[in-house]
Amino acid sequence: MALFDSANIRAAVNSLVFAGVGSVAARGSGGRRAGLVARSDVPGKPLVALAGVAPLFISSLVGAVAYSLLASPRSGIINMA
Repeated sequence: MALFDSANIRAAVNSLVFAGVGSVAARGSGGRRAGLVARSDVPGKPLVALAGVAPLFISSLVGAVAYSLLASPRSGIINMA
């Protein structure tokens, strides 16, 4: 069956690894940020709190377009560097 083709299995495994690593990184950075806001006298506390919820306001489409512009094979800033 085409569903269980090796390319599809590899894509599924890559997606799960990417999601897992992203989740662990998000929990770590979010936990540190929450600790800074809740339990310390960090300067710019409202800005740190806003940085925690700002991704909720940014559309996934905007992030995808920005990433495609940054990593474009011919004109992307990342690949030109």
